[in-house]
Amino acid sequence: MDDSAFFKLKENYRNATAAGQDWNVVRGTARDDIACNNVMVALDRLIDVPQVPDKKAICVLANYRAGSKEGVGTVVFQQKEGEDVRVTVEISGLGPDQQHALTINQFGDLSVGNFHSTGKHFSHVGQKHGPPEAVSRHVGDLGNITADPKGVANGNWSDKVISLYGQNNIIGRSVAVHARKDDFGEGTQDVIRSRESGNAGPILSCGVIGLAFDTNMSTRSEDFQREFLLELTQAYRAAETTKRWNMVVGCASGDDKCGALIKALQQLMELPVHPQQCDSGPRKAVCLLVCPKQKDTKGTITFKQETRDTSVTISGNLSGLSGSTQHGFTIHEFGDLSGAYETVRGHFNPTNQVHGGPEDTVRHIGDLGNIDGGSTNFPSIVNKTNGLISLFDGFNNVIGRALVVHQFRDDLGRGVGDDQSESQRTGNAGGAIALGVIGIAEVGASLANAPKGGLFDAFTANPLFTGGAGLIGKASTQFFFMPGQSHHYMSYGGRLVRVECERTEQMLQRADKRRTPLETVRLTTIVQTWRFFGDN
Repeated sequence: MDDSAFFKLKENYRNATAAGQDWNVVRGTARDDIACNNVMVALDRLIDVPQVPDKKAICVLANYRAGSKEGVGTVVFQQKEGEDVRVTVEISGLGPDQQHALTINQFGDLSVGNFHSTGKHFSHVGQKHGPPEAVSRHVGDLGNITADPKGVANGNWSDKVISLYGQNNIIGRSVAVHARKDDFGEGTQDVIRSRESGNAGPILSCGVIGLAFDTNMSTRSEDFQREFLLELTQAYRAAETTKRWNMVVGCASGDDKCGALIKALQQLMELPVHPQQCDSGPRKAVCLLVCPKQKDTKGTITFKQETRDTSVTISGNLSGLSGSTQHGFTIHEFGDLSGAYETVRGHFNPTNQVHGGPEDTVRHIGDLGNIDGGSTNFPSIVNKTNGLISLFDGFNNVIGRALVVHQFRDDLGRGVGDDQSESQRTGNAGGAIALGVIGIAEVGASLANAPKGGLFDAFTANPLFTGGAGLIGKASTQFFFMPGQSHHYMSYGGRLVRVECERTEQMLQRADKRRTPLETVRLTTIVQTWRFFGDN
């Protein structure tokens, strides 16, 4: 649910209950119906829901794959309950006196070159691209930053749309610095690109938004709020269809403060729930692991979870590890890479337990054991203990936290003698040789569950088509046409490629729909952007 709407409900509740007799009359009207009375009981609990504390997140911008120094720096986000997010930017390596678009993208997946896997701007259905002050815009439209003559951009401002809580939560997504300025959808050269992304050009640098340490931070308050909203929603859904509820609404309308409370309640209940907050699965997250000293990538780790009640599978491959034959593998409390290993702080341990192994009943939530250092690949690791790490909302959610590969083998809390104290805290695994922030990723598609809107064979030999690995200059692939959609799919190498298209339907309607070649349709004439979904 939207956190600002929740805060508004709390304020209206305080005002209504202060009205005294008028609110008592409304309560009395609801008392004779069980469903309506349950809404009032839930509202009475509102005052006991702890205030969500100040929250902080940070994004460290870089381009590890290209080794570029363009657009490096940090973007810090801070928020108090009911207030706008404060954004602070310190970025260098930009064009002198140039403007660059700054966006928050849908996913925190940096695994694909040129950052295609971060997706489009973070937005909800029906939102259009626009300036940061627009009434309706993509959630991720942060506007432009301006560099000084030395190519450095510093600034801070408040944003009314993004949030560190609720529906517009940006934690685990990505910040992108673009090559050009954002035209806010008013461009005349390429109108379609302007309306979609402001003609801001390719991404210079990018990073995942991770949780950062704040002295007032407590994720438990968020979970209490979430549980309360679930209870209130269930009570409201049962009551809203009753005749008695109409009487309650009518009674409340006789007093401005009571009427405002009921209206705030109705508005909160009408808000859509973003898919990332739903309990339905599956979920996927990705972490690009980077050496904190050399800044080179060591590999990509993927997290998958089918439902809230199932285990998380962890898979991926690492290269260039040195030192011991095994390395500790842990999730840390924060995803703040600004100080490398120092700012991710300790192991993720919301239950305040001692360190242990992944099969131990008593352990840190972030204790994942060891990985072999002598192989570039390691098999999928299944967390067999129910109720530990999770990609869903809750105490054990690891989105926006740091994943660390340690220098040494983790002793899993079995250290003795002089090593015992540190063993129960860190497993004597030493510092970090690779780390990264766990970001939200798009759940993949595969040929097994490919959309069946229409099936074609597509051919192109246009050398200008530089879609990516294996598709440069030539492609022979099946094309999955989705009527009425702005995107379509191509298969390549056992994967599905999502294709964002312009004028696609018009051109494909000329093709023979019996799986014959697509006339002279060149993919370069219809493809704007594409990216791999990845394998399932």
